[in-house]
Amino acid sequence: MSRALRIASVVVCLLFGAGTQRSAFANSQTETYQLHMDMPQISQAANGEMVSITGSGVYSVNPKTVSATGTFTSQSSGSGTWVATQLLDFQPYGCGILFGTPLPPNLCGGKVILRIVLTDSTSGQQFAGVLWVFCVIGNPPSSVEEGARLNIIGLNNFNKIVSGGTVYVKTS
Repeated sequence: MSRALRIASVVVCLLFGAGTQRSAFANSQTETYQLHMDMPQISQAANGEMVSITGSGVYSVNPKTVSATGTFTSQSSGSGTWVATQLLDFQPYGCGILFGTPLPPNLCGGKVILRIVLTDSTSGQQFAGVLWVFCVIGNPPSSVEEGARLNIIGLNNFNKIVSGGTVYVKTS
């Protein structure tokens, strides 16, 4: 399935539950977004290993807050759940347009960086990680790919996006 088709399918699914909101970004105002990674985000490490990541939650800017959880699965790095502990950064790309096609104004794109804790479901062992989530709605830099990257610190860095489909829904 092509990247544009994956993104479009995520957007269509969210259209049924999404209301409309303003799309302007203001540096000093509190802005709140829902994070949706409903379909697996696949990324690859330099050694060829892949990880599948799903998740959802809410994050706010000014002040930075996050409440998000999800799952991860990798052949040698294990599988289990992740919980966001800190919003490290959010760089908005804009709202309401995808590759020139108008969308509801509350569907937005950007780069979200989260500090997370991963828990292996078999051993219960916990690992620190950093999760990058990219959504190309709006006006992203040309080098941005849709999907997510995951660095399980000290274990494996899945820094090449293979596939994904994400969206941020602006709620305030």
